[in-house]
Amino acid sequence: MPPAPEQPDVEPADVASSAAAGAAPSDDTTDRARRGPKARPAIEPSDVQGLKYFDTLKRLLSRLHNVGTARDMASNRDLHMDQYCTLLLLWMFSPILTSLRALQQASELAAK
Repeated sequence: MPPAPEQPDVEPADVASSAAAGAAPSDDTTDRARRGPKARPAIEPSDVQGLKYFDTLKRLLSRLHNVGTARDMASNRDLHMDQYCTLLLLWMFSPILTSLRALQQASELAAK
């Protein structure tokens, strides 16, 4: 038979207080999973590196603006190829951008 899994060390006072409250003892991992990840602070312009170069990049990438629009029959394109390439470069060269939400916040900074 395999050995029984180890029980976490629980102080007798913790068991008594949780039993008196009518709750089962819980460990930190279940509490953390229930709360979710900690909210990250909003990205500030000083956090993102290289925003001053995007004016030059916009001029260089302007030829890509209409790439792929020929097959867009609905004409409802919001994100063009030059904007997409700019976002990719921003993501690759800014170590603070680790999620799509952070990339969205940074793109709003670049637009200001």
